[in-house]
Amino acid sequence: MISRKRSRLVILLAIALLSSCAATVNFSDAAQAKSATWEIPSTQFAHDTAGFATPFSTTPGTSINLYITCNSPTFNLTVYRMGYYDGAGAQLALTTPEQPCLHQDKKIADAKTNFVAEDWKVTTVLATDSLMPGMYLARINASNGHQSFIPFVLKDKDVVGRVVVSIPFQTSLSYNAYTGASAYGEKGDFERRARVLSFNTPFSEGYGAGIYYFYVQPVVKLIDQLHLDPSFVTDVDISQNPQIISGAKVLVSGGHDEYWTLQERDAVMNERSKGMNLLFFGANVEYWRVRLHQGSQLNDLEMDIYKSQSEDQNTAEPTIKFRDQKLPESELTYQDYNCFPAHGDFQVSNPGAFIFDGTGVKKGDRFPGMMGPEVDHSLATDTFTGTRSILNTSIITCGTSLLPKPTSSTIVYGAIAGAGGTVSIGDMNWVERGLTTDVPKRTFAFTTQVTTNILEAAAKGPMGLQDLKTS
Repeated sequence: MISRKRSRLVILLAIALLSSCAATVNFSDAAQAKSATWEIPSTQFAHDTAGFATPFSTTPGTSINLYITCNSPTFNLTVYRMGYYDGAGAQLALTTPEQPCLHQDKKIADAKTNFVAEDWKVTTVLATDSLMPGMYLARINASNGHQSFIPFVLKDKDVVGRVVVSIPFQTSLSYNAYTGASAYGEKGDFERRARVLSFNTPFSEGYGAGIYYFYVQPVVKLIDQLHLDPSFVTDVDISQNPQIISGAKVLVSGGHDEYWTLQERDAVMNERSKGMNLLFFGANVEYWRVRLHQGSQLNDLEMDIYKSQSEDQNTAEPTIKFRDQKLPESELTYQDYNCFPAHGDFQVSNPGAFIFDGTGVKKGDRFPGMMGPEVDHSLATDTFTGTRSILNTSIITCGTSLLPKPTSSTIVYGAIAGAGGTVSIGDMNWVERGLTTDVPKRTFAFTTQVTTNILEAAAKGPMGLQDLKTS
């Protein structure tokens, strides 16, 4: 599926072809204000204004290199910490001074794998000593009106007892078409897909924020509103350092989290066996297996995703579907990927389940247009650990209008005695539509209450130790 779609800070400015300088910036109270203007109008998002960060996940106190290109006289940055903030969704953390734009297009490429990496110069260095841990979007504001986001995460020292949100950089990269070819092809040609991708590139999705913007931000906003004190990591963090989620109470996956490494999968399942709850608020989770490595030319972080066992020379760790390696996604999510494109209404089938507490729904109630564009469903042949309860089933249609077929989408709850539990929503629209004002107020209230029930139950501790109503 293609997406739709605090304080003083020392900022060191290193501008190519210009003399480097260091600036200390004092920020007024206004720079601390909650901001409802952090979003980018679609008319102002442009390919010629873009950037990326290295590292894109670190801890406060580490400097972050920003690589930016723009085609106007000057630009500045407004950096936002994401959360609830009285409904605004973000708080302005800092604003940088205006500095000259630098148009950058130098890159390295490999025609054999359709690999492209941006070989850009650092334009801005952010010192993060004064920033709190959290999820951030740095917005590039070019003087010609063009804008784009650069996402980055500032991690806590540990996540023991915390609700942790995993930011899907691997999935964002797979769908990224900024350089031309994504893991899905180039200009509709699957054979021209990139088999190796570099994180040294801006994201084309989500106004530069990648998958985060549409598929994670709405649930982050709700988690913060519920005062559940979220902590943040990326999927890359878990892949490279599995211990980073040790002791977490809950791991939250947003609406689209499709590309995983085996190391991430093993780490998450291992923590669940120790009591960590898993919440999947989307569909098509952990479908494609990827590998990470350091590049030989730029020392950039790169990701292999051949989608072909015959093409991938690493026969021990082929980058194909997990299910084709006898590692079905049901072992993680307690259900299976079903289909695309999916269409239909959410239909309440089991109103007695704990997830529907406080919604007032009854069997047969419908919420139009909530299902799709990708969905999961439970199968009798699914393999998993512990027990599984089907909390809801919606009958939907999959396929085009010319070849529609009836099928289903389910919400499932898996529990391991004395350990962590798993809730899988099985619908990609749940976050991207259901937790936004794009739907009727009735639907938004329903989706918000169900998501709240799931989050609050998981935040109480191992779901395998709780007596949760399943009917």
